Amino acid sequence: MKKMILGIVALVLSTLALHAQQNCFNLLIDSQTAAPGDMVCLSVRVNNFDDILGLQTAFQWDTTRLDFIEITNFNLPGLIPEDFNAEGGNIGEGRATFSWFNTDFTGLTLDDNTAIFDFCFEVIGNDGYGGFQFVSASDITNTEIILSNSEILPSFSLLGGGVAIGSA
Repeated sequence: MKKMILGIVALVLSTLALHAQQNCFNLLIDSQTAAPGDMVCLSVRVNNFDDILGLQTAFQWDTTRLDFIEITNFNLPGLIPEDFNAEGGNIGEGRATFSWFNTDFTGLTLDDNTAIFDFCFEVIGNDGYGGFQFVSASDITNTEIILSNSEILPSFSLLGGGVAIGSA
């Protein structure tokens, strides 16, 4: 129960941080509540996605509570499953990378709160919180947002999410 409360507090603080970053590029992950055995899909959303040519980042999740199933609902031009490193050892360790480049070489603008894809998991842990977050600098990739003028965006915000797990 204590971990679930801490997860909810983290979600509230993340939401407050999002409001503080209103003019900054944001990547954020949804949060949900589920019971063990449920399948959940957590959307990765964007805010201030203005004139973006490319994007890459890494993800990490709690493998004791979330078992990776698939990535779905691709919502960027040309985005395909091969743009994710979602196979082999990284998945077993609760890690994946993502890299997208707009192949028509123009910047893309999306409405705030647009879901660009979903990560789907089976909830395998007991009561608590299964975190799913971005890893901005890791041994598998660094987070970079590329503007249409080929410059790398100097500041951005990454807001994780996850699953509050409770008995039905």
